[in-house]
Amino acid sequence: MKKVRFVAMLLAVCIAGYLLGHVTSTGDIPALTNGHRDIPLFPAPPKADSALKPEVPPKPDVNVIIETPEEGTRPQSAAFEVSGRAKAGVDSVRITVVDATGSPLYDQVAVVAAASGELFGRFVAVVNLQVMPTAPVTVTVARDAVAGETASRVVLFGHPDEVSLKVYLQNDSMDSEKSCTLVFPVDRTVSGKTAVYRAAIEALLAGPNADEVAAGYGTAIPGSVILKSVAIDSQGMVTADFNERLSRGVTGSCRISTLRAQIGATLKQFPEVHDVTVFVNGKSDTVLLP
Repeated sequence: MKKVRFVAMLLAVCIAGYLLGHVTSTGDIPALTNGHRDIPLFPAPPKADSALKPEVPPKPDVNVIIETPEEGTRPQSAAFEVSGRAKAGVDSVRITVVDATGSPLYDQVAVVAAASGELFGRFVAVVNLQVMPTAPVTVTVARDAVAGETASRVVLFGHPDEVSLKVYLQNDSMDSEKSCTLVFPVDRTVSGKTAVYRAAIEALLAGPNADEVAAGYGTAIPGSVILKSVAIDSQGMVTADFNERLSRGVTGSCRISTLRAQIGATLKQFPEVHDVTVFVNGKSDTVLLP
């Protein structure tokens, strides 16, 4: 009997609560009626202020677009394709390739073909360099070079493990005062798998190439010299130890000064190197003296 009475009371409380909530609704919150119950809706979020949207700057007026090669492409041979688009109104574009020093390697004209009514025409050409470069080159396509309507790409040559550096040679035609200590840089590409100080010195020991000899470059370092070791300490002092060939037959204060200047300048191109000591078979105090 008590259970029946408890259930009846609980049912009465539930009915009273439902009726009370239904009667006291203020109507401030809109309701969605689905035929079974009233579901209150939250107010709609405020509309975004269009004035706060960032403005997208217009694209610049492009006259030439290079599609191939992409920046940093590494061709497998001395021949590679250059293609892209140029704004209509011209019959051709000029394609040039220069090396790191600005020396021209290629200069040709490519035809621009544009359909009637098209804003841009297309061009394509195969660049065929006479020799395989050993360092990056710059490809430039000019619609109108005078007006600055050009586009450029850097194309990589050489093995990915190669490093570009300089060695220092003498050149009497460039040293009018015959100072004996004035040396001049020339470019070299060395393997990145070899310690860079050793690679630089071994490139120096190889001497000038044929083109450099023709341009007046030379070296005070004798042939057949072997670098035994090279190392740097915590103070930036590099010690380079050579075999006896370095000092054999080397006489005269001018030649010795030039030899030391070549080795020193080649190593001091690296900013962490502050000074250089030259050894021959582990000795430095009695070698290469005037």
